[in-house]
Amino acid sequence: MTGRKTTMKERKTIMEENRIRKGNIKNTQKDSESRNIFRFLIQMFCIFGSAVAVISVTTALFGEEVREYSSIYRLGGEGIPLSALWQFLLLSFLYTAVSWLFHVFDMFSGMSELIRQLLVIGCDSVIVILFVVLFGWFPVGLWRAWVGFFFCFILCTAAAVGMRFLRVKTENKWYEENLKLYREKLEEKE
Repeated sequence: MTGRKTTMKERKTIMEENRIRKGNIKNTQKDSESRNIFRFLIQMFCIFGSAVAVISVTTALFGEEVREYSSIYRLGGEGIPLSALWQFLLLSFLYTAVSWLFHVFDMFSGMSELIRQLLVIGCDSVIVILFVVLFGWFPVGLWRAWVGFFFCFILCTAAAVGMRFLRVKTENKWYEENLKLYREKLEEKE
């Protein structure tokens, strides 16, 4: 059984079996939707919180030096402008929506995790470049700003992808074990 990836359908079957075994049979569509909304919001605010933490550190370190170049750092070392916080909240919403599009919905479940993750990174890159241009995060013609931006973007993306693959690997192991138990129970019933 090792080495075989579980399908989305098998995962849903395992989750349903676990709910029944735990006595939590109340799996209505409404319950499922509300859980998904909360999971979406949790992911969105984790991204937002991480972005604000990184911006706060960079504001403290470089805010005064780059205040003339960037709308994010226009207050210098005094803090992050409220408009920038709203922009990062919107960015977090869009990042989460893209991630859910490729990882939660069934239409992309046939793709490998690597392909889906590359598509997410590509979409996220386009979104953040649009934000740079639309909100004037830094002058588009300033090459040093782009180098710094891509360095930070690649570093943050690598950390996020690493955590995602670790989570998927852990989940796959858990699903494999539960699928094996589920199949053994089916064989016992026959």
